[in-house]
Amino acid sequence: MTGSGGVLPTLRTVAAMAALIGLVVLALGLFGSTADPNRVPNCGATPMLPGTSCADESGSFTYEAKMAEQRHTFEVADQRTTLGADVAAIGALVNVGVMVLLKWLG
Repeated sequence: MTGSGGVLPTLRTVAAMAALIGLVVLALGLFGSTADPNRVPNCGATPMLPGTSCADESGSFTYEAKMAEQRHTFEVADQRTTLGADVAAIGALVNVGVMVLLKWLG
């Protein structure tokens, strides 16, 4: 059961991978949460005003749509930060628990 093909070593590997994936998601969330959700959008190099629209090389959009998109991106980043931290912590705790069990079982 505790040999190289047992359940615990496999669980330890999965937990370590979960911790690493959680850290990546956490980093993506932290990176996305640094953006200012209330930053005034630009049309080219010109700041937009409420009620205006823009058509540039990336397409057409309104001030309100761009502001809603920025706020949504910020909210998603916050959720990623929480999810990443949770997954990393659970993966690390399971990994440590399995290491203790393997040492205890011997």
